[in-house]
Amino acid sequence: MTSRLWPLAASICQTRRAPFGAVAVVLAGGLLAAGPVPAGAASGGAGLPSSTSGHGQPPSSARARRARRARHARRASYSPSPLAGIQRILGVTADGAWGPRTAQALQRWQEGHGLPATGVTDLATVRSLGLDPSSDPPVPALTSPAPDAVTGPPPAVGAELAKIAQCESGGDIHQLSYHGTYRGKYQFDMESWFRAGGLVDPAQAPESEQTQRAAWILATQGRSAWPNCS
Repeated sequence: MTSRLWPLAASICQTRRAPFGAVAVVLAGGLLAAGPVPAGAASGGAGLPSSTSGHGQPPSSARARRARRARHARRASYSPSPLAGIQRILGVTADGAWGPRTAQALQRWQEGHGLPATGVTDLATVRSLGLDPSSDPPVPALTSPAPDAVTGPPPAVGAELAKIAQCESGGDIHQLSYHGTYRGKYQFDMESWFRAGGLVDPAQAPESEQTQRAAWILATQGRSAWPNCS
């Protein structure tokens, strides 16, 4: 890849709800892979190590809370993902990584606000968090191709995504798996959806956004992201 292609990639990858053709151009040009992303199974609610004051005594609860908030803020600064913002609101470590503790914190939030405790960022939950469900955050930057990334002319990339969608959901953008773990046209799980920069439940997101984020996953993980349909 020549160096002059990188500005083009950065420009297209940050376009919100770009036409599928634009996404496919990025994929077709070989600019297919993620930058640094959070570890897959890391939890957003990891506990903090114990600490003591300069006199060897535990700090006051107020000091401990301030220290915890400061640490949350520092970790949040390393991750611009929408999930990090949600984690800050929920009061768990804002590392941008989806995991059981973040899901449980979200369920507690939902229960406290009279919403179904699904652990999914549906429209009502996003609004209750004070976030804009129509914000459509951009996909993360692409840096280098995945080993099995789909490259070639845009029709080849589009055909691959169409095959995946047909296999996973029959093309239904609102499709849910039996237990609700996999959602939307490309059957995202919430971890993959957040890694791709998503905010609102994929099954409630517009089709164009689902396709854009599926293209990013295809670029960063290749066909292995859909092992039953590759």
